[in-house]
Amino acid sequence: MKNSMKRLKIAGLLSAALFLFAMSGKAQTKDDVINAFNQGAASIKTNDYAKVVESFQQTIDLGKKVGAESDSIRKIAESNIAKFQLKLAVGVYQNKASSSADIVAAFQKAKDLADKYGDAATSAQVEGIMPKIYTSMALNAFKANDLNGALTDFDKVIAMDPNNTQAYFSKAIIYKKQNAFDPMVQALNKTIELSTKSSDTATLRKSKLLLESEYMTNATTAYLKGDYKGALVPLAEVFKYNDKNAQAYYILADSQNKLKDHDAALEAATKGLQYENPANKELVARFYYQQGVAYAAKGDKEKAVAAFKLASVGKWLAPSAAYIKGLTAKPAAAAPVKK
Repeated sequence: MKNSMKRLKIAGLLSAALFLFAMSGKAQTKDDVINAFNQGAASIKTNDYAKVVESFQQTIDLGKKVGAESDSIRKIAESNIAKFQLKLAVGVYQNKASSSADIVAAFQKAKDLADKYGDAATSAQVEGIMPKIYTSMALNAFKANDLNGALTDFDKVIAMDPNNTQAYFSKAIIYKKQNAFDPMVQALNKTIELSTKSSDTATLRKSKLLLESEYMTNATTAYLKGDYKGALVPLAEVFKYNDKNAQAYYILADSQNKLKDHDAALEAATKGLQYENPANKELVARFYYQQGVAYAAKGDKEKAVAAFKLASVGKWLAPSAAYIKGLTAKPAAAAPVKK
């Protein structure tokens, strides 16, 4: 914001206009134009930008009434009034006592004046500054726990800057705080779309991480409740944002085994083994255990025993041993038939 303010320059600031126009004794109405302009020019030196804008507006209005003989003075006022209104707006913004409404009104007036009098440079400056103003207002509202107010201000940022990834991401954070899951997902997906186009890798990464985390929470909640089928949908979403999530593959493998889709369980366990930390033997073992369960259910005792042997680590040792014992037990001898 400070850098934007530093760029507020008045090119060739009235080099011909800071001097006071000499009274010429012509028509009183032109004298009024000159007086109004001189008051504005004098106010520049004291940084009284409100007075500058007021005097220049008076110069313009009177100049239109006088006509061609005051055109040169009027045009100087027209070409500079928006610049001084922008300076005034900056002062309003920097004044801690200013309300949000006052700040917005001051900048909007600068934009209106710039557009009205053809000051494209100042108009562009306001367009560049206003999203920052609304972002600041949104953040202040968020800190005050005015979440709806913050959303409104971020929407205004987006209206002026449709590709503002931070505004969309901030909206997602607010929706998360409001427990509004679907709007959060929509905001994050838009953030991902925009940050991908702009190669904003930092925002792209944190957006994917947040979505992955939220879907992982939903999947884990369903899984712990025994809703194995319900866990499958959020797990599919997790893999969209991180197809190397070992924990997600474990939940998927166990859920599929319990749902008796043993081929799917084997596929999930195999993928999970690729992405699990090999240094953590117990976490690796859980995938072999799921493979053993799937092979045993499919009737492939040899592969099941081999998998359970690999799973015989830590807390998986006892259940794996029980499976191996059951799979390798010899059938009991048939009792002799009495004659």
